[in-house]
Amino acid sequence: MELIVDQGQTSARITIKGEIDGPGAEKLKAGFHALNKTLLKSIVLDFSGVTHIGSAGIGKLLLFYKDIAIGGGLMEIINVPAPIYDLLLTLKLDSVFKIQKA
Repeated sequence: MELIVDQGQTSARITIKGEIDGPGAEKLKAGFHALNKTLLKSIVLDFSGVTHIGSAGIGKLLLFYKDIAIGGGLMEIINVPAPIYDLLLTLKLDSVFKIQKA
């Protein structure tokens, strides 16, 4: 899995390519922890290159959301491929953070 992280003062965008399986979830966690969260008010995860997400990846998304929400921030997942979008809706994650289908 590959991550491209672009952080401004109050926002960050993480573009993800590949599978968010067990090892991919750990890479995602490392990328998130590398962010300077002091002033971070929004994070956008671009799933346009994501081919699969497993339970470890879902767990990391929820942890990221918790971390950013504590400081009053927002998280959004954009460009989500249809099968992954359907999975996230089945898990009702659209009630936790904003999800945009590709």
